[in-house]
Amino acid sequence: MNASWAEQALATLPLAAWFKEASLHYVWVNAAWADFLDCPPAECMGRLDRDLLPAPSAEALEIGDLRAQLRGPTREEVRLTARDAREQTLLLYRVPHYDRNGEFDGLTTLAVDITQQHTLARQIETLVQEMEVQRQALHQHALVSITSSEGNYLYVSEPLCALSGYTQEQLLGTPRAALGFVPEGGLGPVLDALQLVNVERFEIHGKRNNGQDFWLQSLLVPMGGPGDAARRYFEISTDITAIKQREETLEAEVRRRTEELRRVNEVLEMDVDVREQVEADLRHQHALVQSMLASITAEILLLSGKGLLLQTNLPWDQFAETEAEDGTLHAAIPGDNFIEYCRSLANPIYHLLADRLAEILAGSLSSYEFQYQEPARSGLRAFSFTASAWNGEERGIIIIQQDITDAQQNAVALEKRNAELVALNAQLQSVQHQLLQSEKLASIGQLAAGIAHEINNPIGYVSSNLGSLGNYVNDLLTLVDRYAEALARGGQHEQQAELAKARTQIDFDFMREDIDSLLGECKEGITRVKRIVQDLKDFSRVDATQDWAAVDLHAGLDSTLNIVHNEIKYKAEVVKDYGELPLVECMISQLNQVFLNLLVNAGHAIEANGRIGIRTRHVGDEVCVSFSDNGCGIPQANLNRIFDPFFTTKPIGQGTGLGLSLSYGIVQKHHGRIEVHSRPNEGTTFDIWLPVRQPAPLT
Repeated sequence: MNASWAEQALATLPLAAWFKEASLHYVWVNAAWADFLDCPPAECMGRLDRDLLPAPSAEALEIGDLRAQLRGPTREEVRLTARDAREQTLLLYRVPHYDRNGEFDGLTTLAVDITQQHTLARQIETLVQEMEVQRQALHQHALVSITSSEGNYLYVSEPLCALSGYTQEQLLGTPRAALGFVPEGGLGPVLDALQLVNVERFEIHGKRNNGQDFWLQSLLVPMGGPGDAARRYFEISTDITAIKQREETLEAEVRRRTEELRRVNEVLEMDVDVREQVEADLRHQHALVQSMLASITAEILLLSGKGLLLQTNLPWDQFAETEAEDGTLHAAIPGDNFIEYCRSLANPIYHLLADRLAEILAGSLSSYEFQYQEPARSGLRAFSFTASAWNGEERGIIIIQQDITDAQQNAVALEKRNAELVALNAQLQSVQHQLLQSEKLASIGQLAAGIAHEINNPIGYVSSNLGSLGNYVNDLLTLVDRYAEALARGGQHEQQAELAKARTQIDFDFMREDIDSLLGECKEGITRVKRIVQDLKDFSRVDATQDWAAVDLHAGLDSTLNIVHNEIKYKAEVVKDYGELPLVECMISQLNQVFLNLLVNAGHAIEANGRIGIRTRHVGDEVCVSFSDNGCGIPQANLNRIFDPFFTTKPIGQGTGLGLSLSYGIVQKHHGRIEVHSRPNEGTTFDIWLPVRQPAPLT
């Protein structure tokens, strides 16, 4: 096929793209898809997916194609395997095409490779699972709790529940003071001290649910910013009950002399443990953040509360090194005040960005999104930009932006392709109108022999009767001559005898009566000829010149039956069951074409001595015309194809395969529908539903 400029543009895209016809055979593929199929583009033409891919992948594509055919444009994610064992995860955009009758005509597919995104998603999921394992470890093995600013438990770990003898339901939401799980002097002074420091240590002497004493050495750390109204506190504790119990057994003198040394040692040991634990957590979290930033394909920037560019990830750094030009956003480097850098650029759009970022840091704005373009070494590039606030020790900003240049170019290409398809659809509509006229001529040609026979029969007996009438006239003339001869000879008796003999010979009395009968038959035959010819003229009226009109469908049915009479009179009896119908707004000559096609098909389905029923009824705002026969029926395998253009089960030369397809289109044009009910060897019924009034056109 000759590639259009739109197909040439698709051929150069890194995205895979292809077209299929209604039978799902390939019509065109670009180089990217041909590479995955491991087949030159020219050799892909006319082949199915099952010819080019392993069976599971081909089946997945065919199912998606059928879904788009039924539902319209679809977006689907699918994992495919090529013949060379390559695997890719693709995001498929399918756009079906339809002809004027609403019939499926082909399919355009655009594929985006999201294999790397899936890999990244799995990595992130693994990291989340690891963090969940760590959280579960703390929950199951450490004495951990979270306390609200009012001193109520918001979370308690299982070991802390086991130590205290209370269930989680009993502890959650309960004030610690009511349970006695607070340091000496209450929890208030500890929380006040945390306003100046980040960590506070204290001991708790409490009683278990069974009344036994226990002691805890606790480390309290604030969660959230200093100004957070719903501030919470994270607490990790060490069970020192055994130590306390041992101490109580010592002599009072030894306890007093060693108490201070023990406390000093415990504090020092705890300081070292906490510091090591905090440093290990910080190293772990830093490594986790670096790993996540490196694996994300979008560009990420972290700004401090003063607007300093703290950190960038690998995609930003690579673009900055290979593509960025001076005076653009990507020329910023870590350590710059990013907001002031935006203000220093010439483009006013960056000044607006600086104002929005300042508002986020001030707390008057939570996030900001926009799209912009900037020059790069490879040409003008387009980006989507999202800035959101994040709260650490101070309020900062996280920026995520994505290169959308290719997506915008693809959208433009698809719009151009859509315009071409609209123009092609207009051409197809014109071709369909021509096919409609061709099918009408083919149908009339098929009935021409029968119509000629119907015309010849009445003409024949008219001709025969006129011949007899001529003979009668000759006899009458002969009788008149004999009257003249008898009168010339005179002799009354002889004249009477001759006249009587002549009347007997020509059966004058019967002839006089038969003349009227013969003339009546002649008139009847001529009237029938005129009716057949008029019905044929009405039936074959050119649709393009006919307007919508409110007509009597029964008259159209009777006219069509008169035309098709010779086609079915030797095979079936026609039984009419007409109900009361209102005048229906339609193009009657088009509906006559539908009636004729269904009657002819019913006649073909019956071998001999059959029955064809025509039933009409009025239901609500619709009327229904039903054609039923007791012929051979339609196999279940063909029921879904009978309205397809050029589909026929008749021998070559006896059917075009267009009759039911064009009938379907005519009913669709009338905003109606055709329903088919058929069983092999029992018969078929076609129900044609039409609105009494056509809907008003859209404005």
